Amino acid sequence: METLETLHPLFSAAGTVLPVVVAIHVLLSRKRVYPLWAKIIWIVAIPIGLSWGFLGWILAHRGSYHVGDSMYHKLAEMRWFLWGVILGFVTIFAIAKPYRDFGSEKRKDGENREG
Repeated sequence: METLETLHPLFSAAGTVLPVVVAIHVLLSRKRVYPLWAKIIWIVAIPIGLSWGFLGWILAHRGSYHVGDSMYHKLAEMRWFLWGVILGFVTIFAIAKPYRDFGSEKRKDGENREG
């Protein structure tokens, strides 16, 4: 149980920061070209990831915010829902591999002319 308690801040930070980092990568990548739908899901993922981290903070410090048991459980359910949405985005993105290398059209055109 101690291991989970020590890893909780790490997971909370990763769940909050990684959607923002991936969104920045998808939007500003110069090596790969991403389709519009991939950009949209990661733009949507930014507030979801930030909300997930914020709820984690509230739930971890519920005594100082005077959160009752009923509200605690509602916030915990909301946090798990947000986690599921982010996990769904990651799964869709990983399965689809929606990118192509920048400049790949030029290489294909060159190969077609030679062949």
